[in-house]
Amino acid sequence: MQKSDRTHFLMVAGRVRREANNLKFDRYDEDFNVVSTKPLPIKGIDEIYILAKVDLDSYTMAFIANNNILLHPNC
Repeated sequence: MQKSDRTHFLMVAGRVRREANNLKFDRYDEDFNVVSTKPLPIKGIDEIYILAKVDLDSYTMAFIANNNILLHPNC
């Protein structure tokens, strides 16, 4: 699969959550306080690479799977 601008890399600590049938990424600081929020439009994503400590609940994971988005966790 070819890398495109529909590929997102999460390289800072945070949380991915579902909100209003889209995704939001809340970025954490070193004390795990939310410092910023970035919208991730569900129709504009093919795959997400998780390269940092990111919280993700099963409700959000199911939403991602139902929209055929590939998740690549850093194991």
